[in-house]
Amino acid sequence: MTTATLLYIPLCTNTFRRRSNPITAVTAATSNKHIHRLFSSLETVSNDSIDSDRLISKFVSSSSKSTALQTLSHLLSHSSSTSAAISMYDKITEAPWFQWNPKLAATVAAQLEKSGRLNDAETLISDSVSKLTNNYRDLMLFYCSLIESSSSHYRVHHTYAILTSSSFQAAGKSRRRRGIHESMVKALCNLNSPIEAEDVMMNTKGFHPSAFEFRLVSQAYGRSGRFDEMLRVLTEMEKQGFLVDTICSNIVLSCYGDHKQHTLSTEWMKRMRISSPSFRSVSISIRTFNVVLNSCDTLSSILLDLDTLPLSFPAVVSKIHLSSPEEAAVVSEIQTRTPELLTQLLSQGSDGCKLDLHGCHLSTAYMVLMEWIEEMRMRFEGKAVESYDGGREEQDQVTVVCGGGKHSNVRGDSPLRKLVSKMMYRMSSPLRLDKKNNGRFISKSQKFKSWITNSESQMTIN
Repeated sequence: MTTATLLYIPLCTNTFRRRSNPITAVTAATSNKHIHRLFSSLETVSNDSIDSDRLISKFVSSSSKSTALQTLSHLLSHSSSTSAAISMYDKITEAPWFQWNPKLAATVAAQLEKSGRLNDAETLISDSVSKLTNNYRDLMLFYCSLIESSSSHYRVHHTYAILTSSSFQAAGKSRRRRGIHESMVKALCNLNSPIEAEDVMMNTKGFHPSAFEFRLVSQAYGRSGRFDEMLRVLTEMEKQGFLVDTICSNIVLSCYGDHKQHTLSTEWMKRMRISSPSFRSVSISIRTFNVVLNSCDTLSSILLDLDTLPLSFPAVVSKIHLSSPEEAAVVSEIQTRTPELLTQLLSQGSDGCKLDLHGCHLSTAYMVLMEWIEEMRMRFEGKAVESYDGGREEQDQVTVVCGGGKHSNVRGDSPLRKLVSKMMYRMSSPLRLDKKNNGRFISKSQKFKSWITNSESQMTIN
């Protein structure tokens, strides 16, 4: 496997998941224990560059190629970790297995420039271009990666000018030239310049934008609060023959959510629900719920105290309404789609019925759990018109999978597991943490049925 395939650099920043500590943010992004230990150690010596260099040097010398490159990828994806990333890159280049790679070099050069080390950045760029003088494909890859990674308008436009020069264009094939304009659109969107990005997308001779470019430009307008322009680009996208799909819908909802435009979110979801022609390719997803519910600050504050958490939809909506009627409206609207999401999370296997909450953020899991309780009651009482898994056969076990916290801010400390545990305890549910797997709760089917169909348990839940 090449370095390029191992390196992952996000093209579009996720604006609704922010963490203050850069090393903590990187730690949460990996489940590798070896990498996790390094990041934990770096966090304790964050103000001592000598100790940091020593830790990184020791880590690289004792790590495999894939582990070292994966670590560098995580560090490069967080701009606040630039110093650690540059130190890691220096140590990796000294490793016996290191092979120079244009994409990796471009990403590091952009980070050097971003951190103010302009001379080092220019040296790395110059050396890279010299290496690739007679290799058009890799030289184009280097320049495109530099455009996408750069935080400087000057660097983006200067590099784009080189790539679109007549001498450079004459050397390459037309199918490869498309990547140049794609990279420019991505870069300008990342630099919050949607007008320039749209101009490149729509007015570059010979370039036919794909749905991906339309989504990028639409998102860039939405991030800056220019919602009319965001929707206009989606309309143009439809005119070009592309469908407004679930990804587009989630982009719109995320932009509304970032700006706390709950009324607009509610209106958009109502349009999704009535299945207008423009929304025929839009379905609900876990990300839809995560995006919408994460924007509801009142709901997030309610989830801070699990001991007083409402255990029914009417109760939680009423509590939210006291602080924000707009948030209450958006929560009520998305609640109507919870059964649809539940069909994606429920499965039936040889050992019974399983609810898998992987991918759900805390607020989403909270909504799903309340819907699941009601569905399971109807199923066991024989009132369900059609079971979510296609049948109502008796099962040996009921399982709720929440994960063991490998991707939590503190490894092993899963907020989702705490939510499930507290809700089940307050409801007097027979679900218990599995002794063999601390990432799931289990109960015998008959015991669960006896509890959920009991009138007292219904009073507790409602």
